[in-house]
Amino acid sequence: FDPTAAAQMLVDYAGYCANGLRPASAEAAAVILSAGLVEVIPERDLEGRAVLLVRDVRVLGELLQTHTLEEVAAAHLWLLEERVLVDDVIQECGVSIVQDLSELSFRLMLQLSQPSTLLCQLRFARFLTTAFPCKWGHLVVVDAPSSISMV
Repeated sequence: FDPTAAAQMLVDYAGYCANGLRPASAEAAAVILSAGLVEVIPERDLEGRAVLLVRDVRVLGELLQTHTLEEVAAAHLWLLEERVLVDDVIQECGVSIVQDLSELSFRLMLQLSQPSTLLCQLRFARFLTTAFPCKWGHLVVVDAPSSISMV
């Protein structure tokens, strides 16, 4: 345990939250999470990490019809904070992510590659890797379409 690094993470976390990047309220998260895009599956990876399964990516396209990407991401931050980080084993071992892209359409891929959307994704990725109190394991992408290399 490095207390200096832990203190810096708390400062970074507070800074991101002060700039509007924070988990959704429980009520707002419940609406978005009910769509079923992400699930914490009961199985653990080989290192004991919790596994978040990002299933049918078409659900993300449907969510983006009524919510911003920031709202969707904030709901999933709530899931991480309220459901994942309360587990002592997860605190020790961390989280891995499995993302199924078998249903990724070219249209959604183009939507997600717009500059404002990419900036949002980058902000959340930086937040998760620099200021979020969680160890990250593997990111496994399953069934990515060949068209993904075109973007």
